[in-house]
Amino acid sequence: SHYFYSKDNERTTWRHYAISSSNGVHTHYVNGIYAGTSPVMNTPNANQDFFWIARRTSPSNDSSNKRRSRYDELRLWNRGLSQSEIQANMYSELDSGNGLLAAWHFNGNADDALGVNHGIPGSGASFVNSDSPIISNLDPLGDEDSDGMLNGDEATVGTDPYDQDSDDDGLGDNDEYLGSTDPLLADTDNEGIQDGTELGETSG
Repeated sequence: SHYFYSKDNERTTWRHYAISSSNGVHTHYVNGIYAGTSPVMNTPNANQDFFWIARRTSPSNDSSNKRRSRYDELRLWNRGLSQSEIQANMYSELDSGNGLLAAWHFNGNADDALGVNHGIPGSGASFVNSDSPIISNLDPLGDEDSDGMLNGDEATVGTDPYDQDSDDDGLGDNDEYLGSTDPLLADTDNEGIQDGTELGETSG
């Protein structure tokens, strides 16, 4: 599994991507939400002592192959993560965890937080102050999206500290957190009706 935030220059908001690989299948998640599957085409080479981040593989001497994007909090694991595990750690920096092989926070450098797989910035790469929704970049006692739920609580639960309604079901994150519905599931009871509609907060 690997796990990272990415913000292309053409976009104005950060998106969280996770790819969990198991039994020959990649399962894709965007912002913690299931986004489909694809077959595993190549088996990682355990003997390879380096890999590129944000660079196409061919032709290797073409500078246009470098992606003009911003990245934060890249992680590599030796096991497939469940959706609940991905959601629980989306907004936190991790320095350890079951199966965590490497974690790059990109806090001014490309060092691996586990101390093993330090990176070297490629040509043209630079480090800037990040505005990604990692809780270390936010005041845990603040409320970035003014939904009544502290940033620290949002990080713990896995909701988006920049979005009042992380699952877009018509109910605010804090209302669901304090109530009987799941702020990460638009249809908590899986009856085919979104929580906000079921509780009379939205129509449709």
